[in-house]
Amino acid sequence: MSAIARYFHSKGIEVSGYDRTQTELTKELDNEGISIHYNEDLAAIPKDVDLVVYTPAVPKEHAELVYYQEHGYPTEEEMAEATAQVAEEERIFDEMDAAREAERRSRYRTRDEPPGASAARRAQGPT
Repeated sequence: MSAIARYFHSKGIEVSGYDRTQTELTKELDNEGISIHYNEDLAAIPKDVDLVVYTPAVPKEHAELVYYQEHGYPTEEEMAEATAQVAEEERIFDEMDAAREAERRSRYRTRDEPPGASAARRAQGPT
């Protein structure tokens, strides 16, 4: 779920969450601006939400999940996997773009040379 939280947070969406125990990962999320609470407490959950995403690890009788479901909030268990996949694919594409850019830059002697300068030097032959 942390990948999903980070993904939506990176898109400027307000994200908050619940976990049974505080861990290094939940501390990192909190430090990144993602609010995490650790007690099953209806007073601790935001009421102005567009979507509640949860994992199968959350019991169906969890008070916060039940509250959201009974009050008509959209809840998605399956979306967790799909969103994590989207986030992973986006990360892979970012890495591919960075690798292509590094390869493109490695073709030039200096970073300041315009595209095609290396080809022009090769066409002139040795000096």
